[in-house]
Amino acid sequence: MTITATMRPVAIFMRLLNGDTLNKQNLADEYAVNLRTIQRDISNLNALFANEISGYAIEYNSNLNGYELVSTQHNLTSREVFLLLKMIVENHSLNANEFNRVKDGLINLIPPTEWTKIQPLVIDEIANYHPIKHGKDIIDLIWTFSTYIKQKKTVAVTYQRMDNKVSAYDIYPQAITMDEYYFYILAYSEHHPTSLASYRIDRIQTHEIVGTAPNTHTPLVSDSDFKQRSPFMFSGTAEVVQFQFYGKPEAALDQFTSSRIVETLDDSVIIEIKSVNERGTLMWLLSQGSSVKVLQPQCFVDNTVKMLKAQLERYEC
Repeated sequence: MTITATMRPVAIFMRLLNGDTLNKQNLADEYAVNLRTIQRDISNLNALFANEISGYAIEYNSNLNGYELVSTQHNLTSREVFLLLKMIVENHSLNANEFNRVKDGLINLIPPTEWTKIQPLVIDEIANYHPIKHGKDIIDLIWTFSTYIKQKKTVAVTYQRMDNKVSAYDIYPQAITMDEYYFYILAYSEHHPTSLASYRIDRIQTHEIVGTAPNTHTPLVSDSDFKQRSPFMFSGTAEVVQFQFYGKPEAALDQFTSSRIVETLDDSVIIEIKSVNERGTLMWLLSQGSSVKVLQPQCFVDNTVKMLKAQLERYEC
């Protein structure tokens, strides 16, 4: 093959980029040069990768008796891609269009040589996906509000409340988090100037920057701590709560990651948590049925009894 000395390294690189494994002796014969010339081409390409094109290197594969282009950065394995797909399917927080976009992007990360093996698993998994009922696009909205938070912007929003009424708020977004199947913006507002309130992101109808958020709003708890202390994304005043948990306590400890076991009994444990909302915490505690007994503060105990009595009344004829 007739090729110039300048173009030879380019040709070698293009073949490596195409996934070919190249034997040095075969290259020398093909380009009518000696082995040292081919080795110099490979060394020059590796120097280029090190200085100009990070993330790649040419390495010798002794099993294949040739050189290959390898990534020096971590690439997701097929198993990791499958795990991410499974997590998205189980979570079902996206509508059909956004799920398909994310799913196709992840599948494109799977090497063609491995697709045949993993294809049946992927097809079975995505067949189980049930799009979120609200049907709204949220990916771009999450990105936009993340930018607002980074830039410390005040944002005017129109928001559809749980009673379906639409209200207008000026909010100071602090963080975006997720609970169950929904994404929430944690923010201060004129109605919540000293405590973080949560706004479900799919219920935001319009949004517009109106200024820069003041520096006078300091979270009572950190952004990451808010979700740990407030199940179901209700906000409020921080309180220390203790309850008795019968059986294995992992469910409670995982729900409130700032929780701790303060006492171990024969048939149960006493768990202490920090909650920023009584309603959300009680909703979760009551969902555990007879596995939970609220101990303190007394207002939590009284309201637990009140809620249980209200539930029983619904079954009385």
